[in-house]
Formats: sequence, C-alpha cells, structure tokens
Amino acid sequence: MKNPPADLAQRLLDVSEHVLHTDPPPRLEDVAQLVGASRATLYYYFSGREDLLTFLLTAHAKRGAQAVQAAMTPSDPPEPRLRAMVSARPSTSATTPEHAPACSAPWGPVDA
Repeated sequence: MKNPPADLAQRLLDVSEHVLHTDPPPRLEDVAQLVGASRATLYYYFSGREDLLTFLLTAHAKRGAQAVQAAMTPSDPPEPRLRAMVSARPSTSATTPEHAPACSAPWGPVDA
C-alpha cells in the first residue's frame, strides 16, 4: 500500500463511514466514484479493498491517538489526565457518535 496524497486521503476519510459500515462492503470502483477519483488511481494506492480498509482504520486510530495525546497535560496528576483522555476520545469518533457514550460511561460525566 502506498500513501495517497493528502487531498485523496481526506476524501477517503470523508466517506469512511459508508465504506466501513455498508453491507456488502463497496468495491474499490464504487469508492473511487464516491471520492471523485478514477478506479486506476485507487488501485495505484491500494491493492484491493483490504488495503483500503487498513488505511482507513489506521488513519482513524492515528487521529484518535493524536487527539488524546493533545488533550493531556503530562504534568497533571493521573485522574485529570485520564479524564482528559476519556473526554478527547469520543470527540475523535465523530463518524460513530453512537459509540461515544459507551466510551465514557464507566467513568460517568467527564466534566464532573
């Protein structure tokens, strides 16, 4: 898998909800049409659907990790750091807001 240019990567991330949650999963040709790219372009960067899914999941995980890291202040005690991490994580899950309450439910309201 090659890294796609930033503009294509963003367009792919913009349609990732559809790509990740459609049953049956869309073909690479369908995804190309969704993002306004040619089929050949997507096949240049991804050998197939599995490569594309790996790219999308990795990109979302990286963004989530960056948001969590940015929310924390290393010098804070453990509890405020944990609260910052928990509150930052759901905001990175904008594509799956139904999962956000489950992420923070065990700790109660984050702003308490």
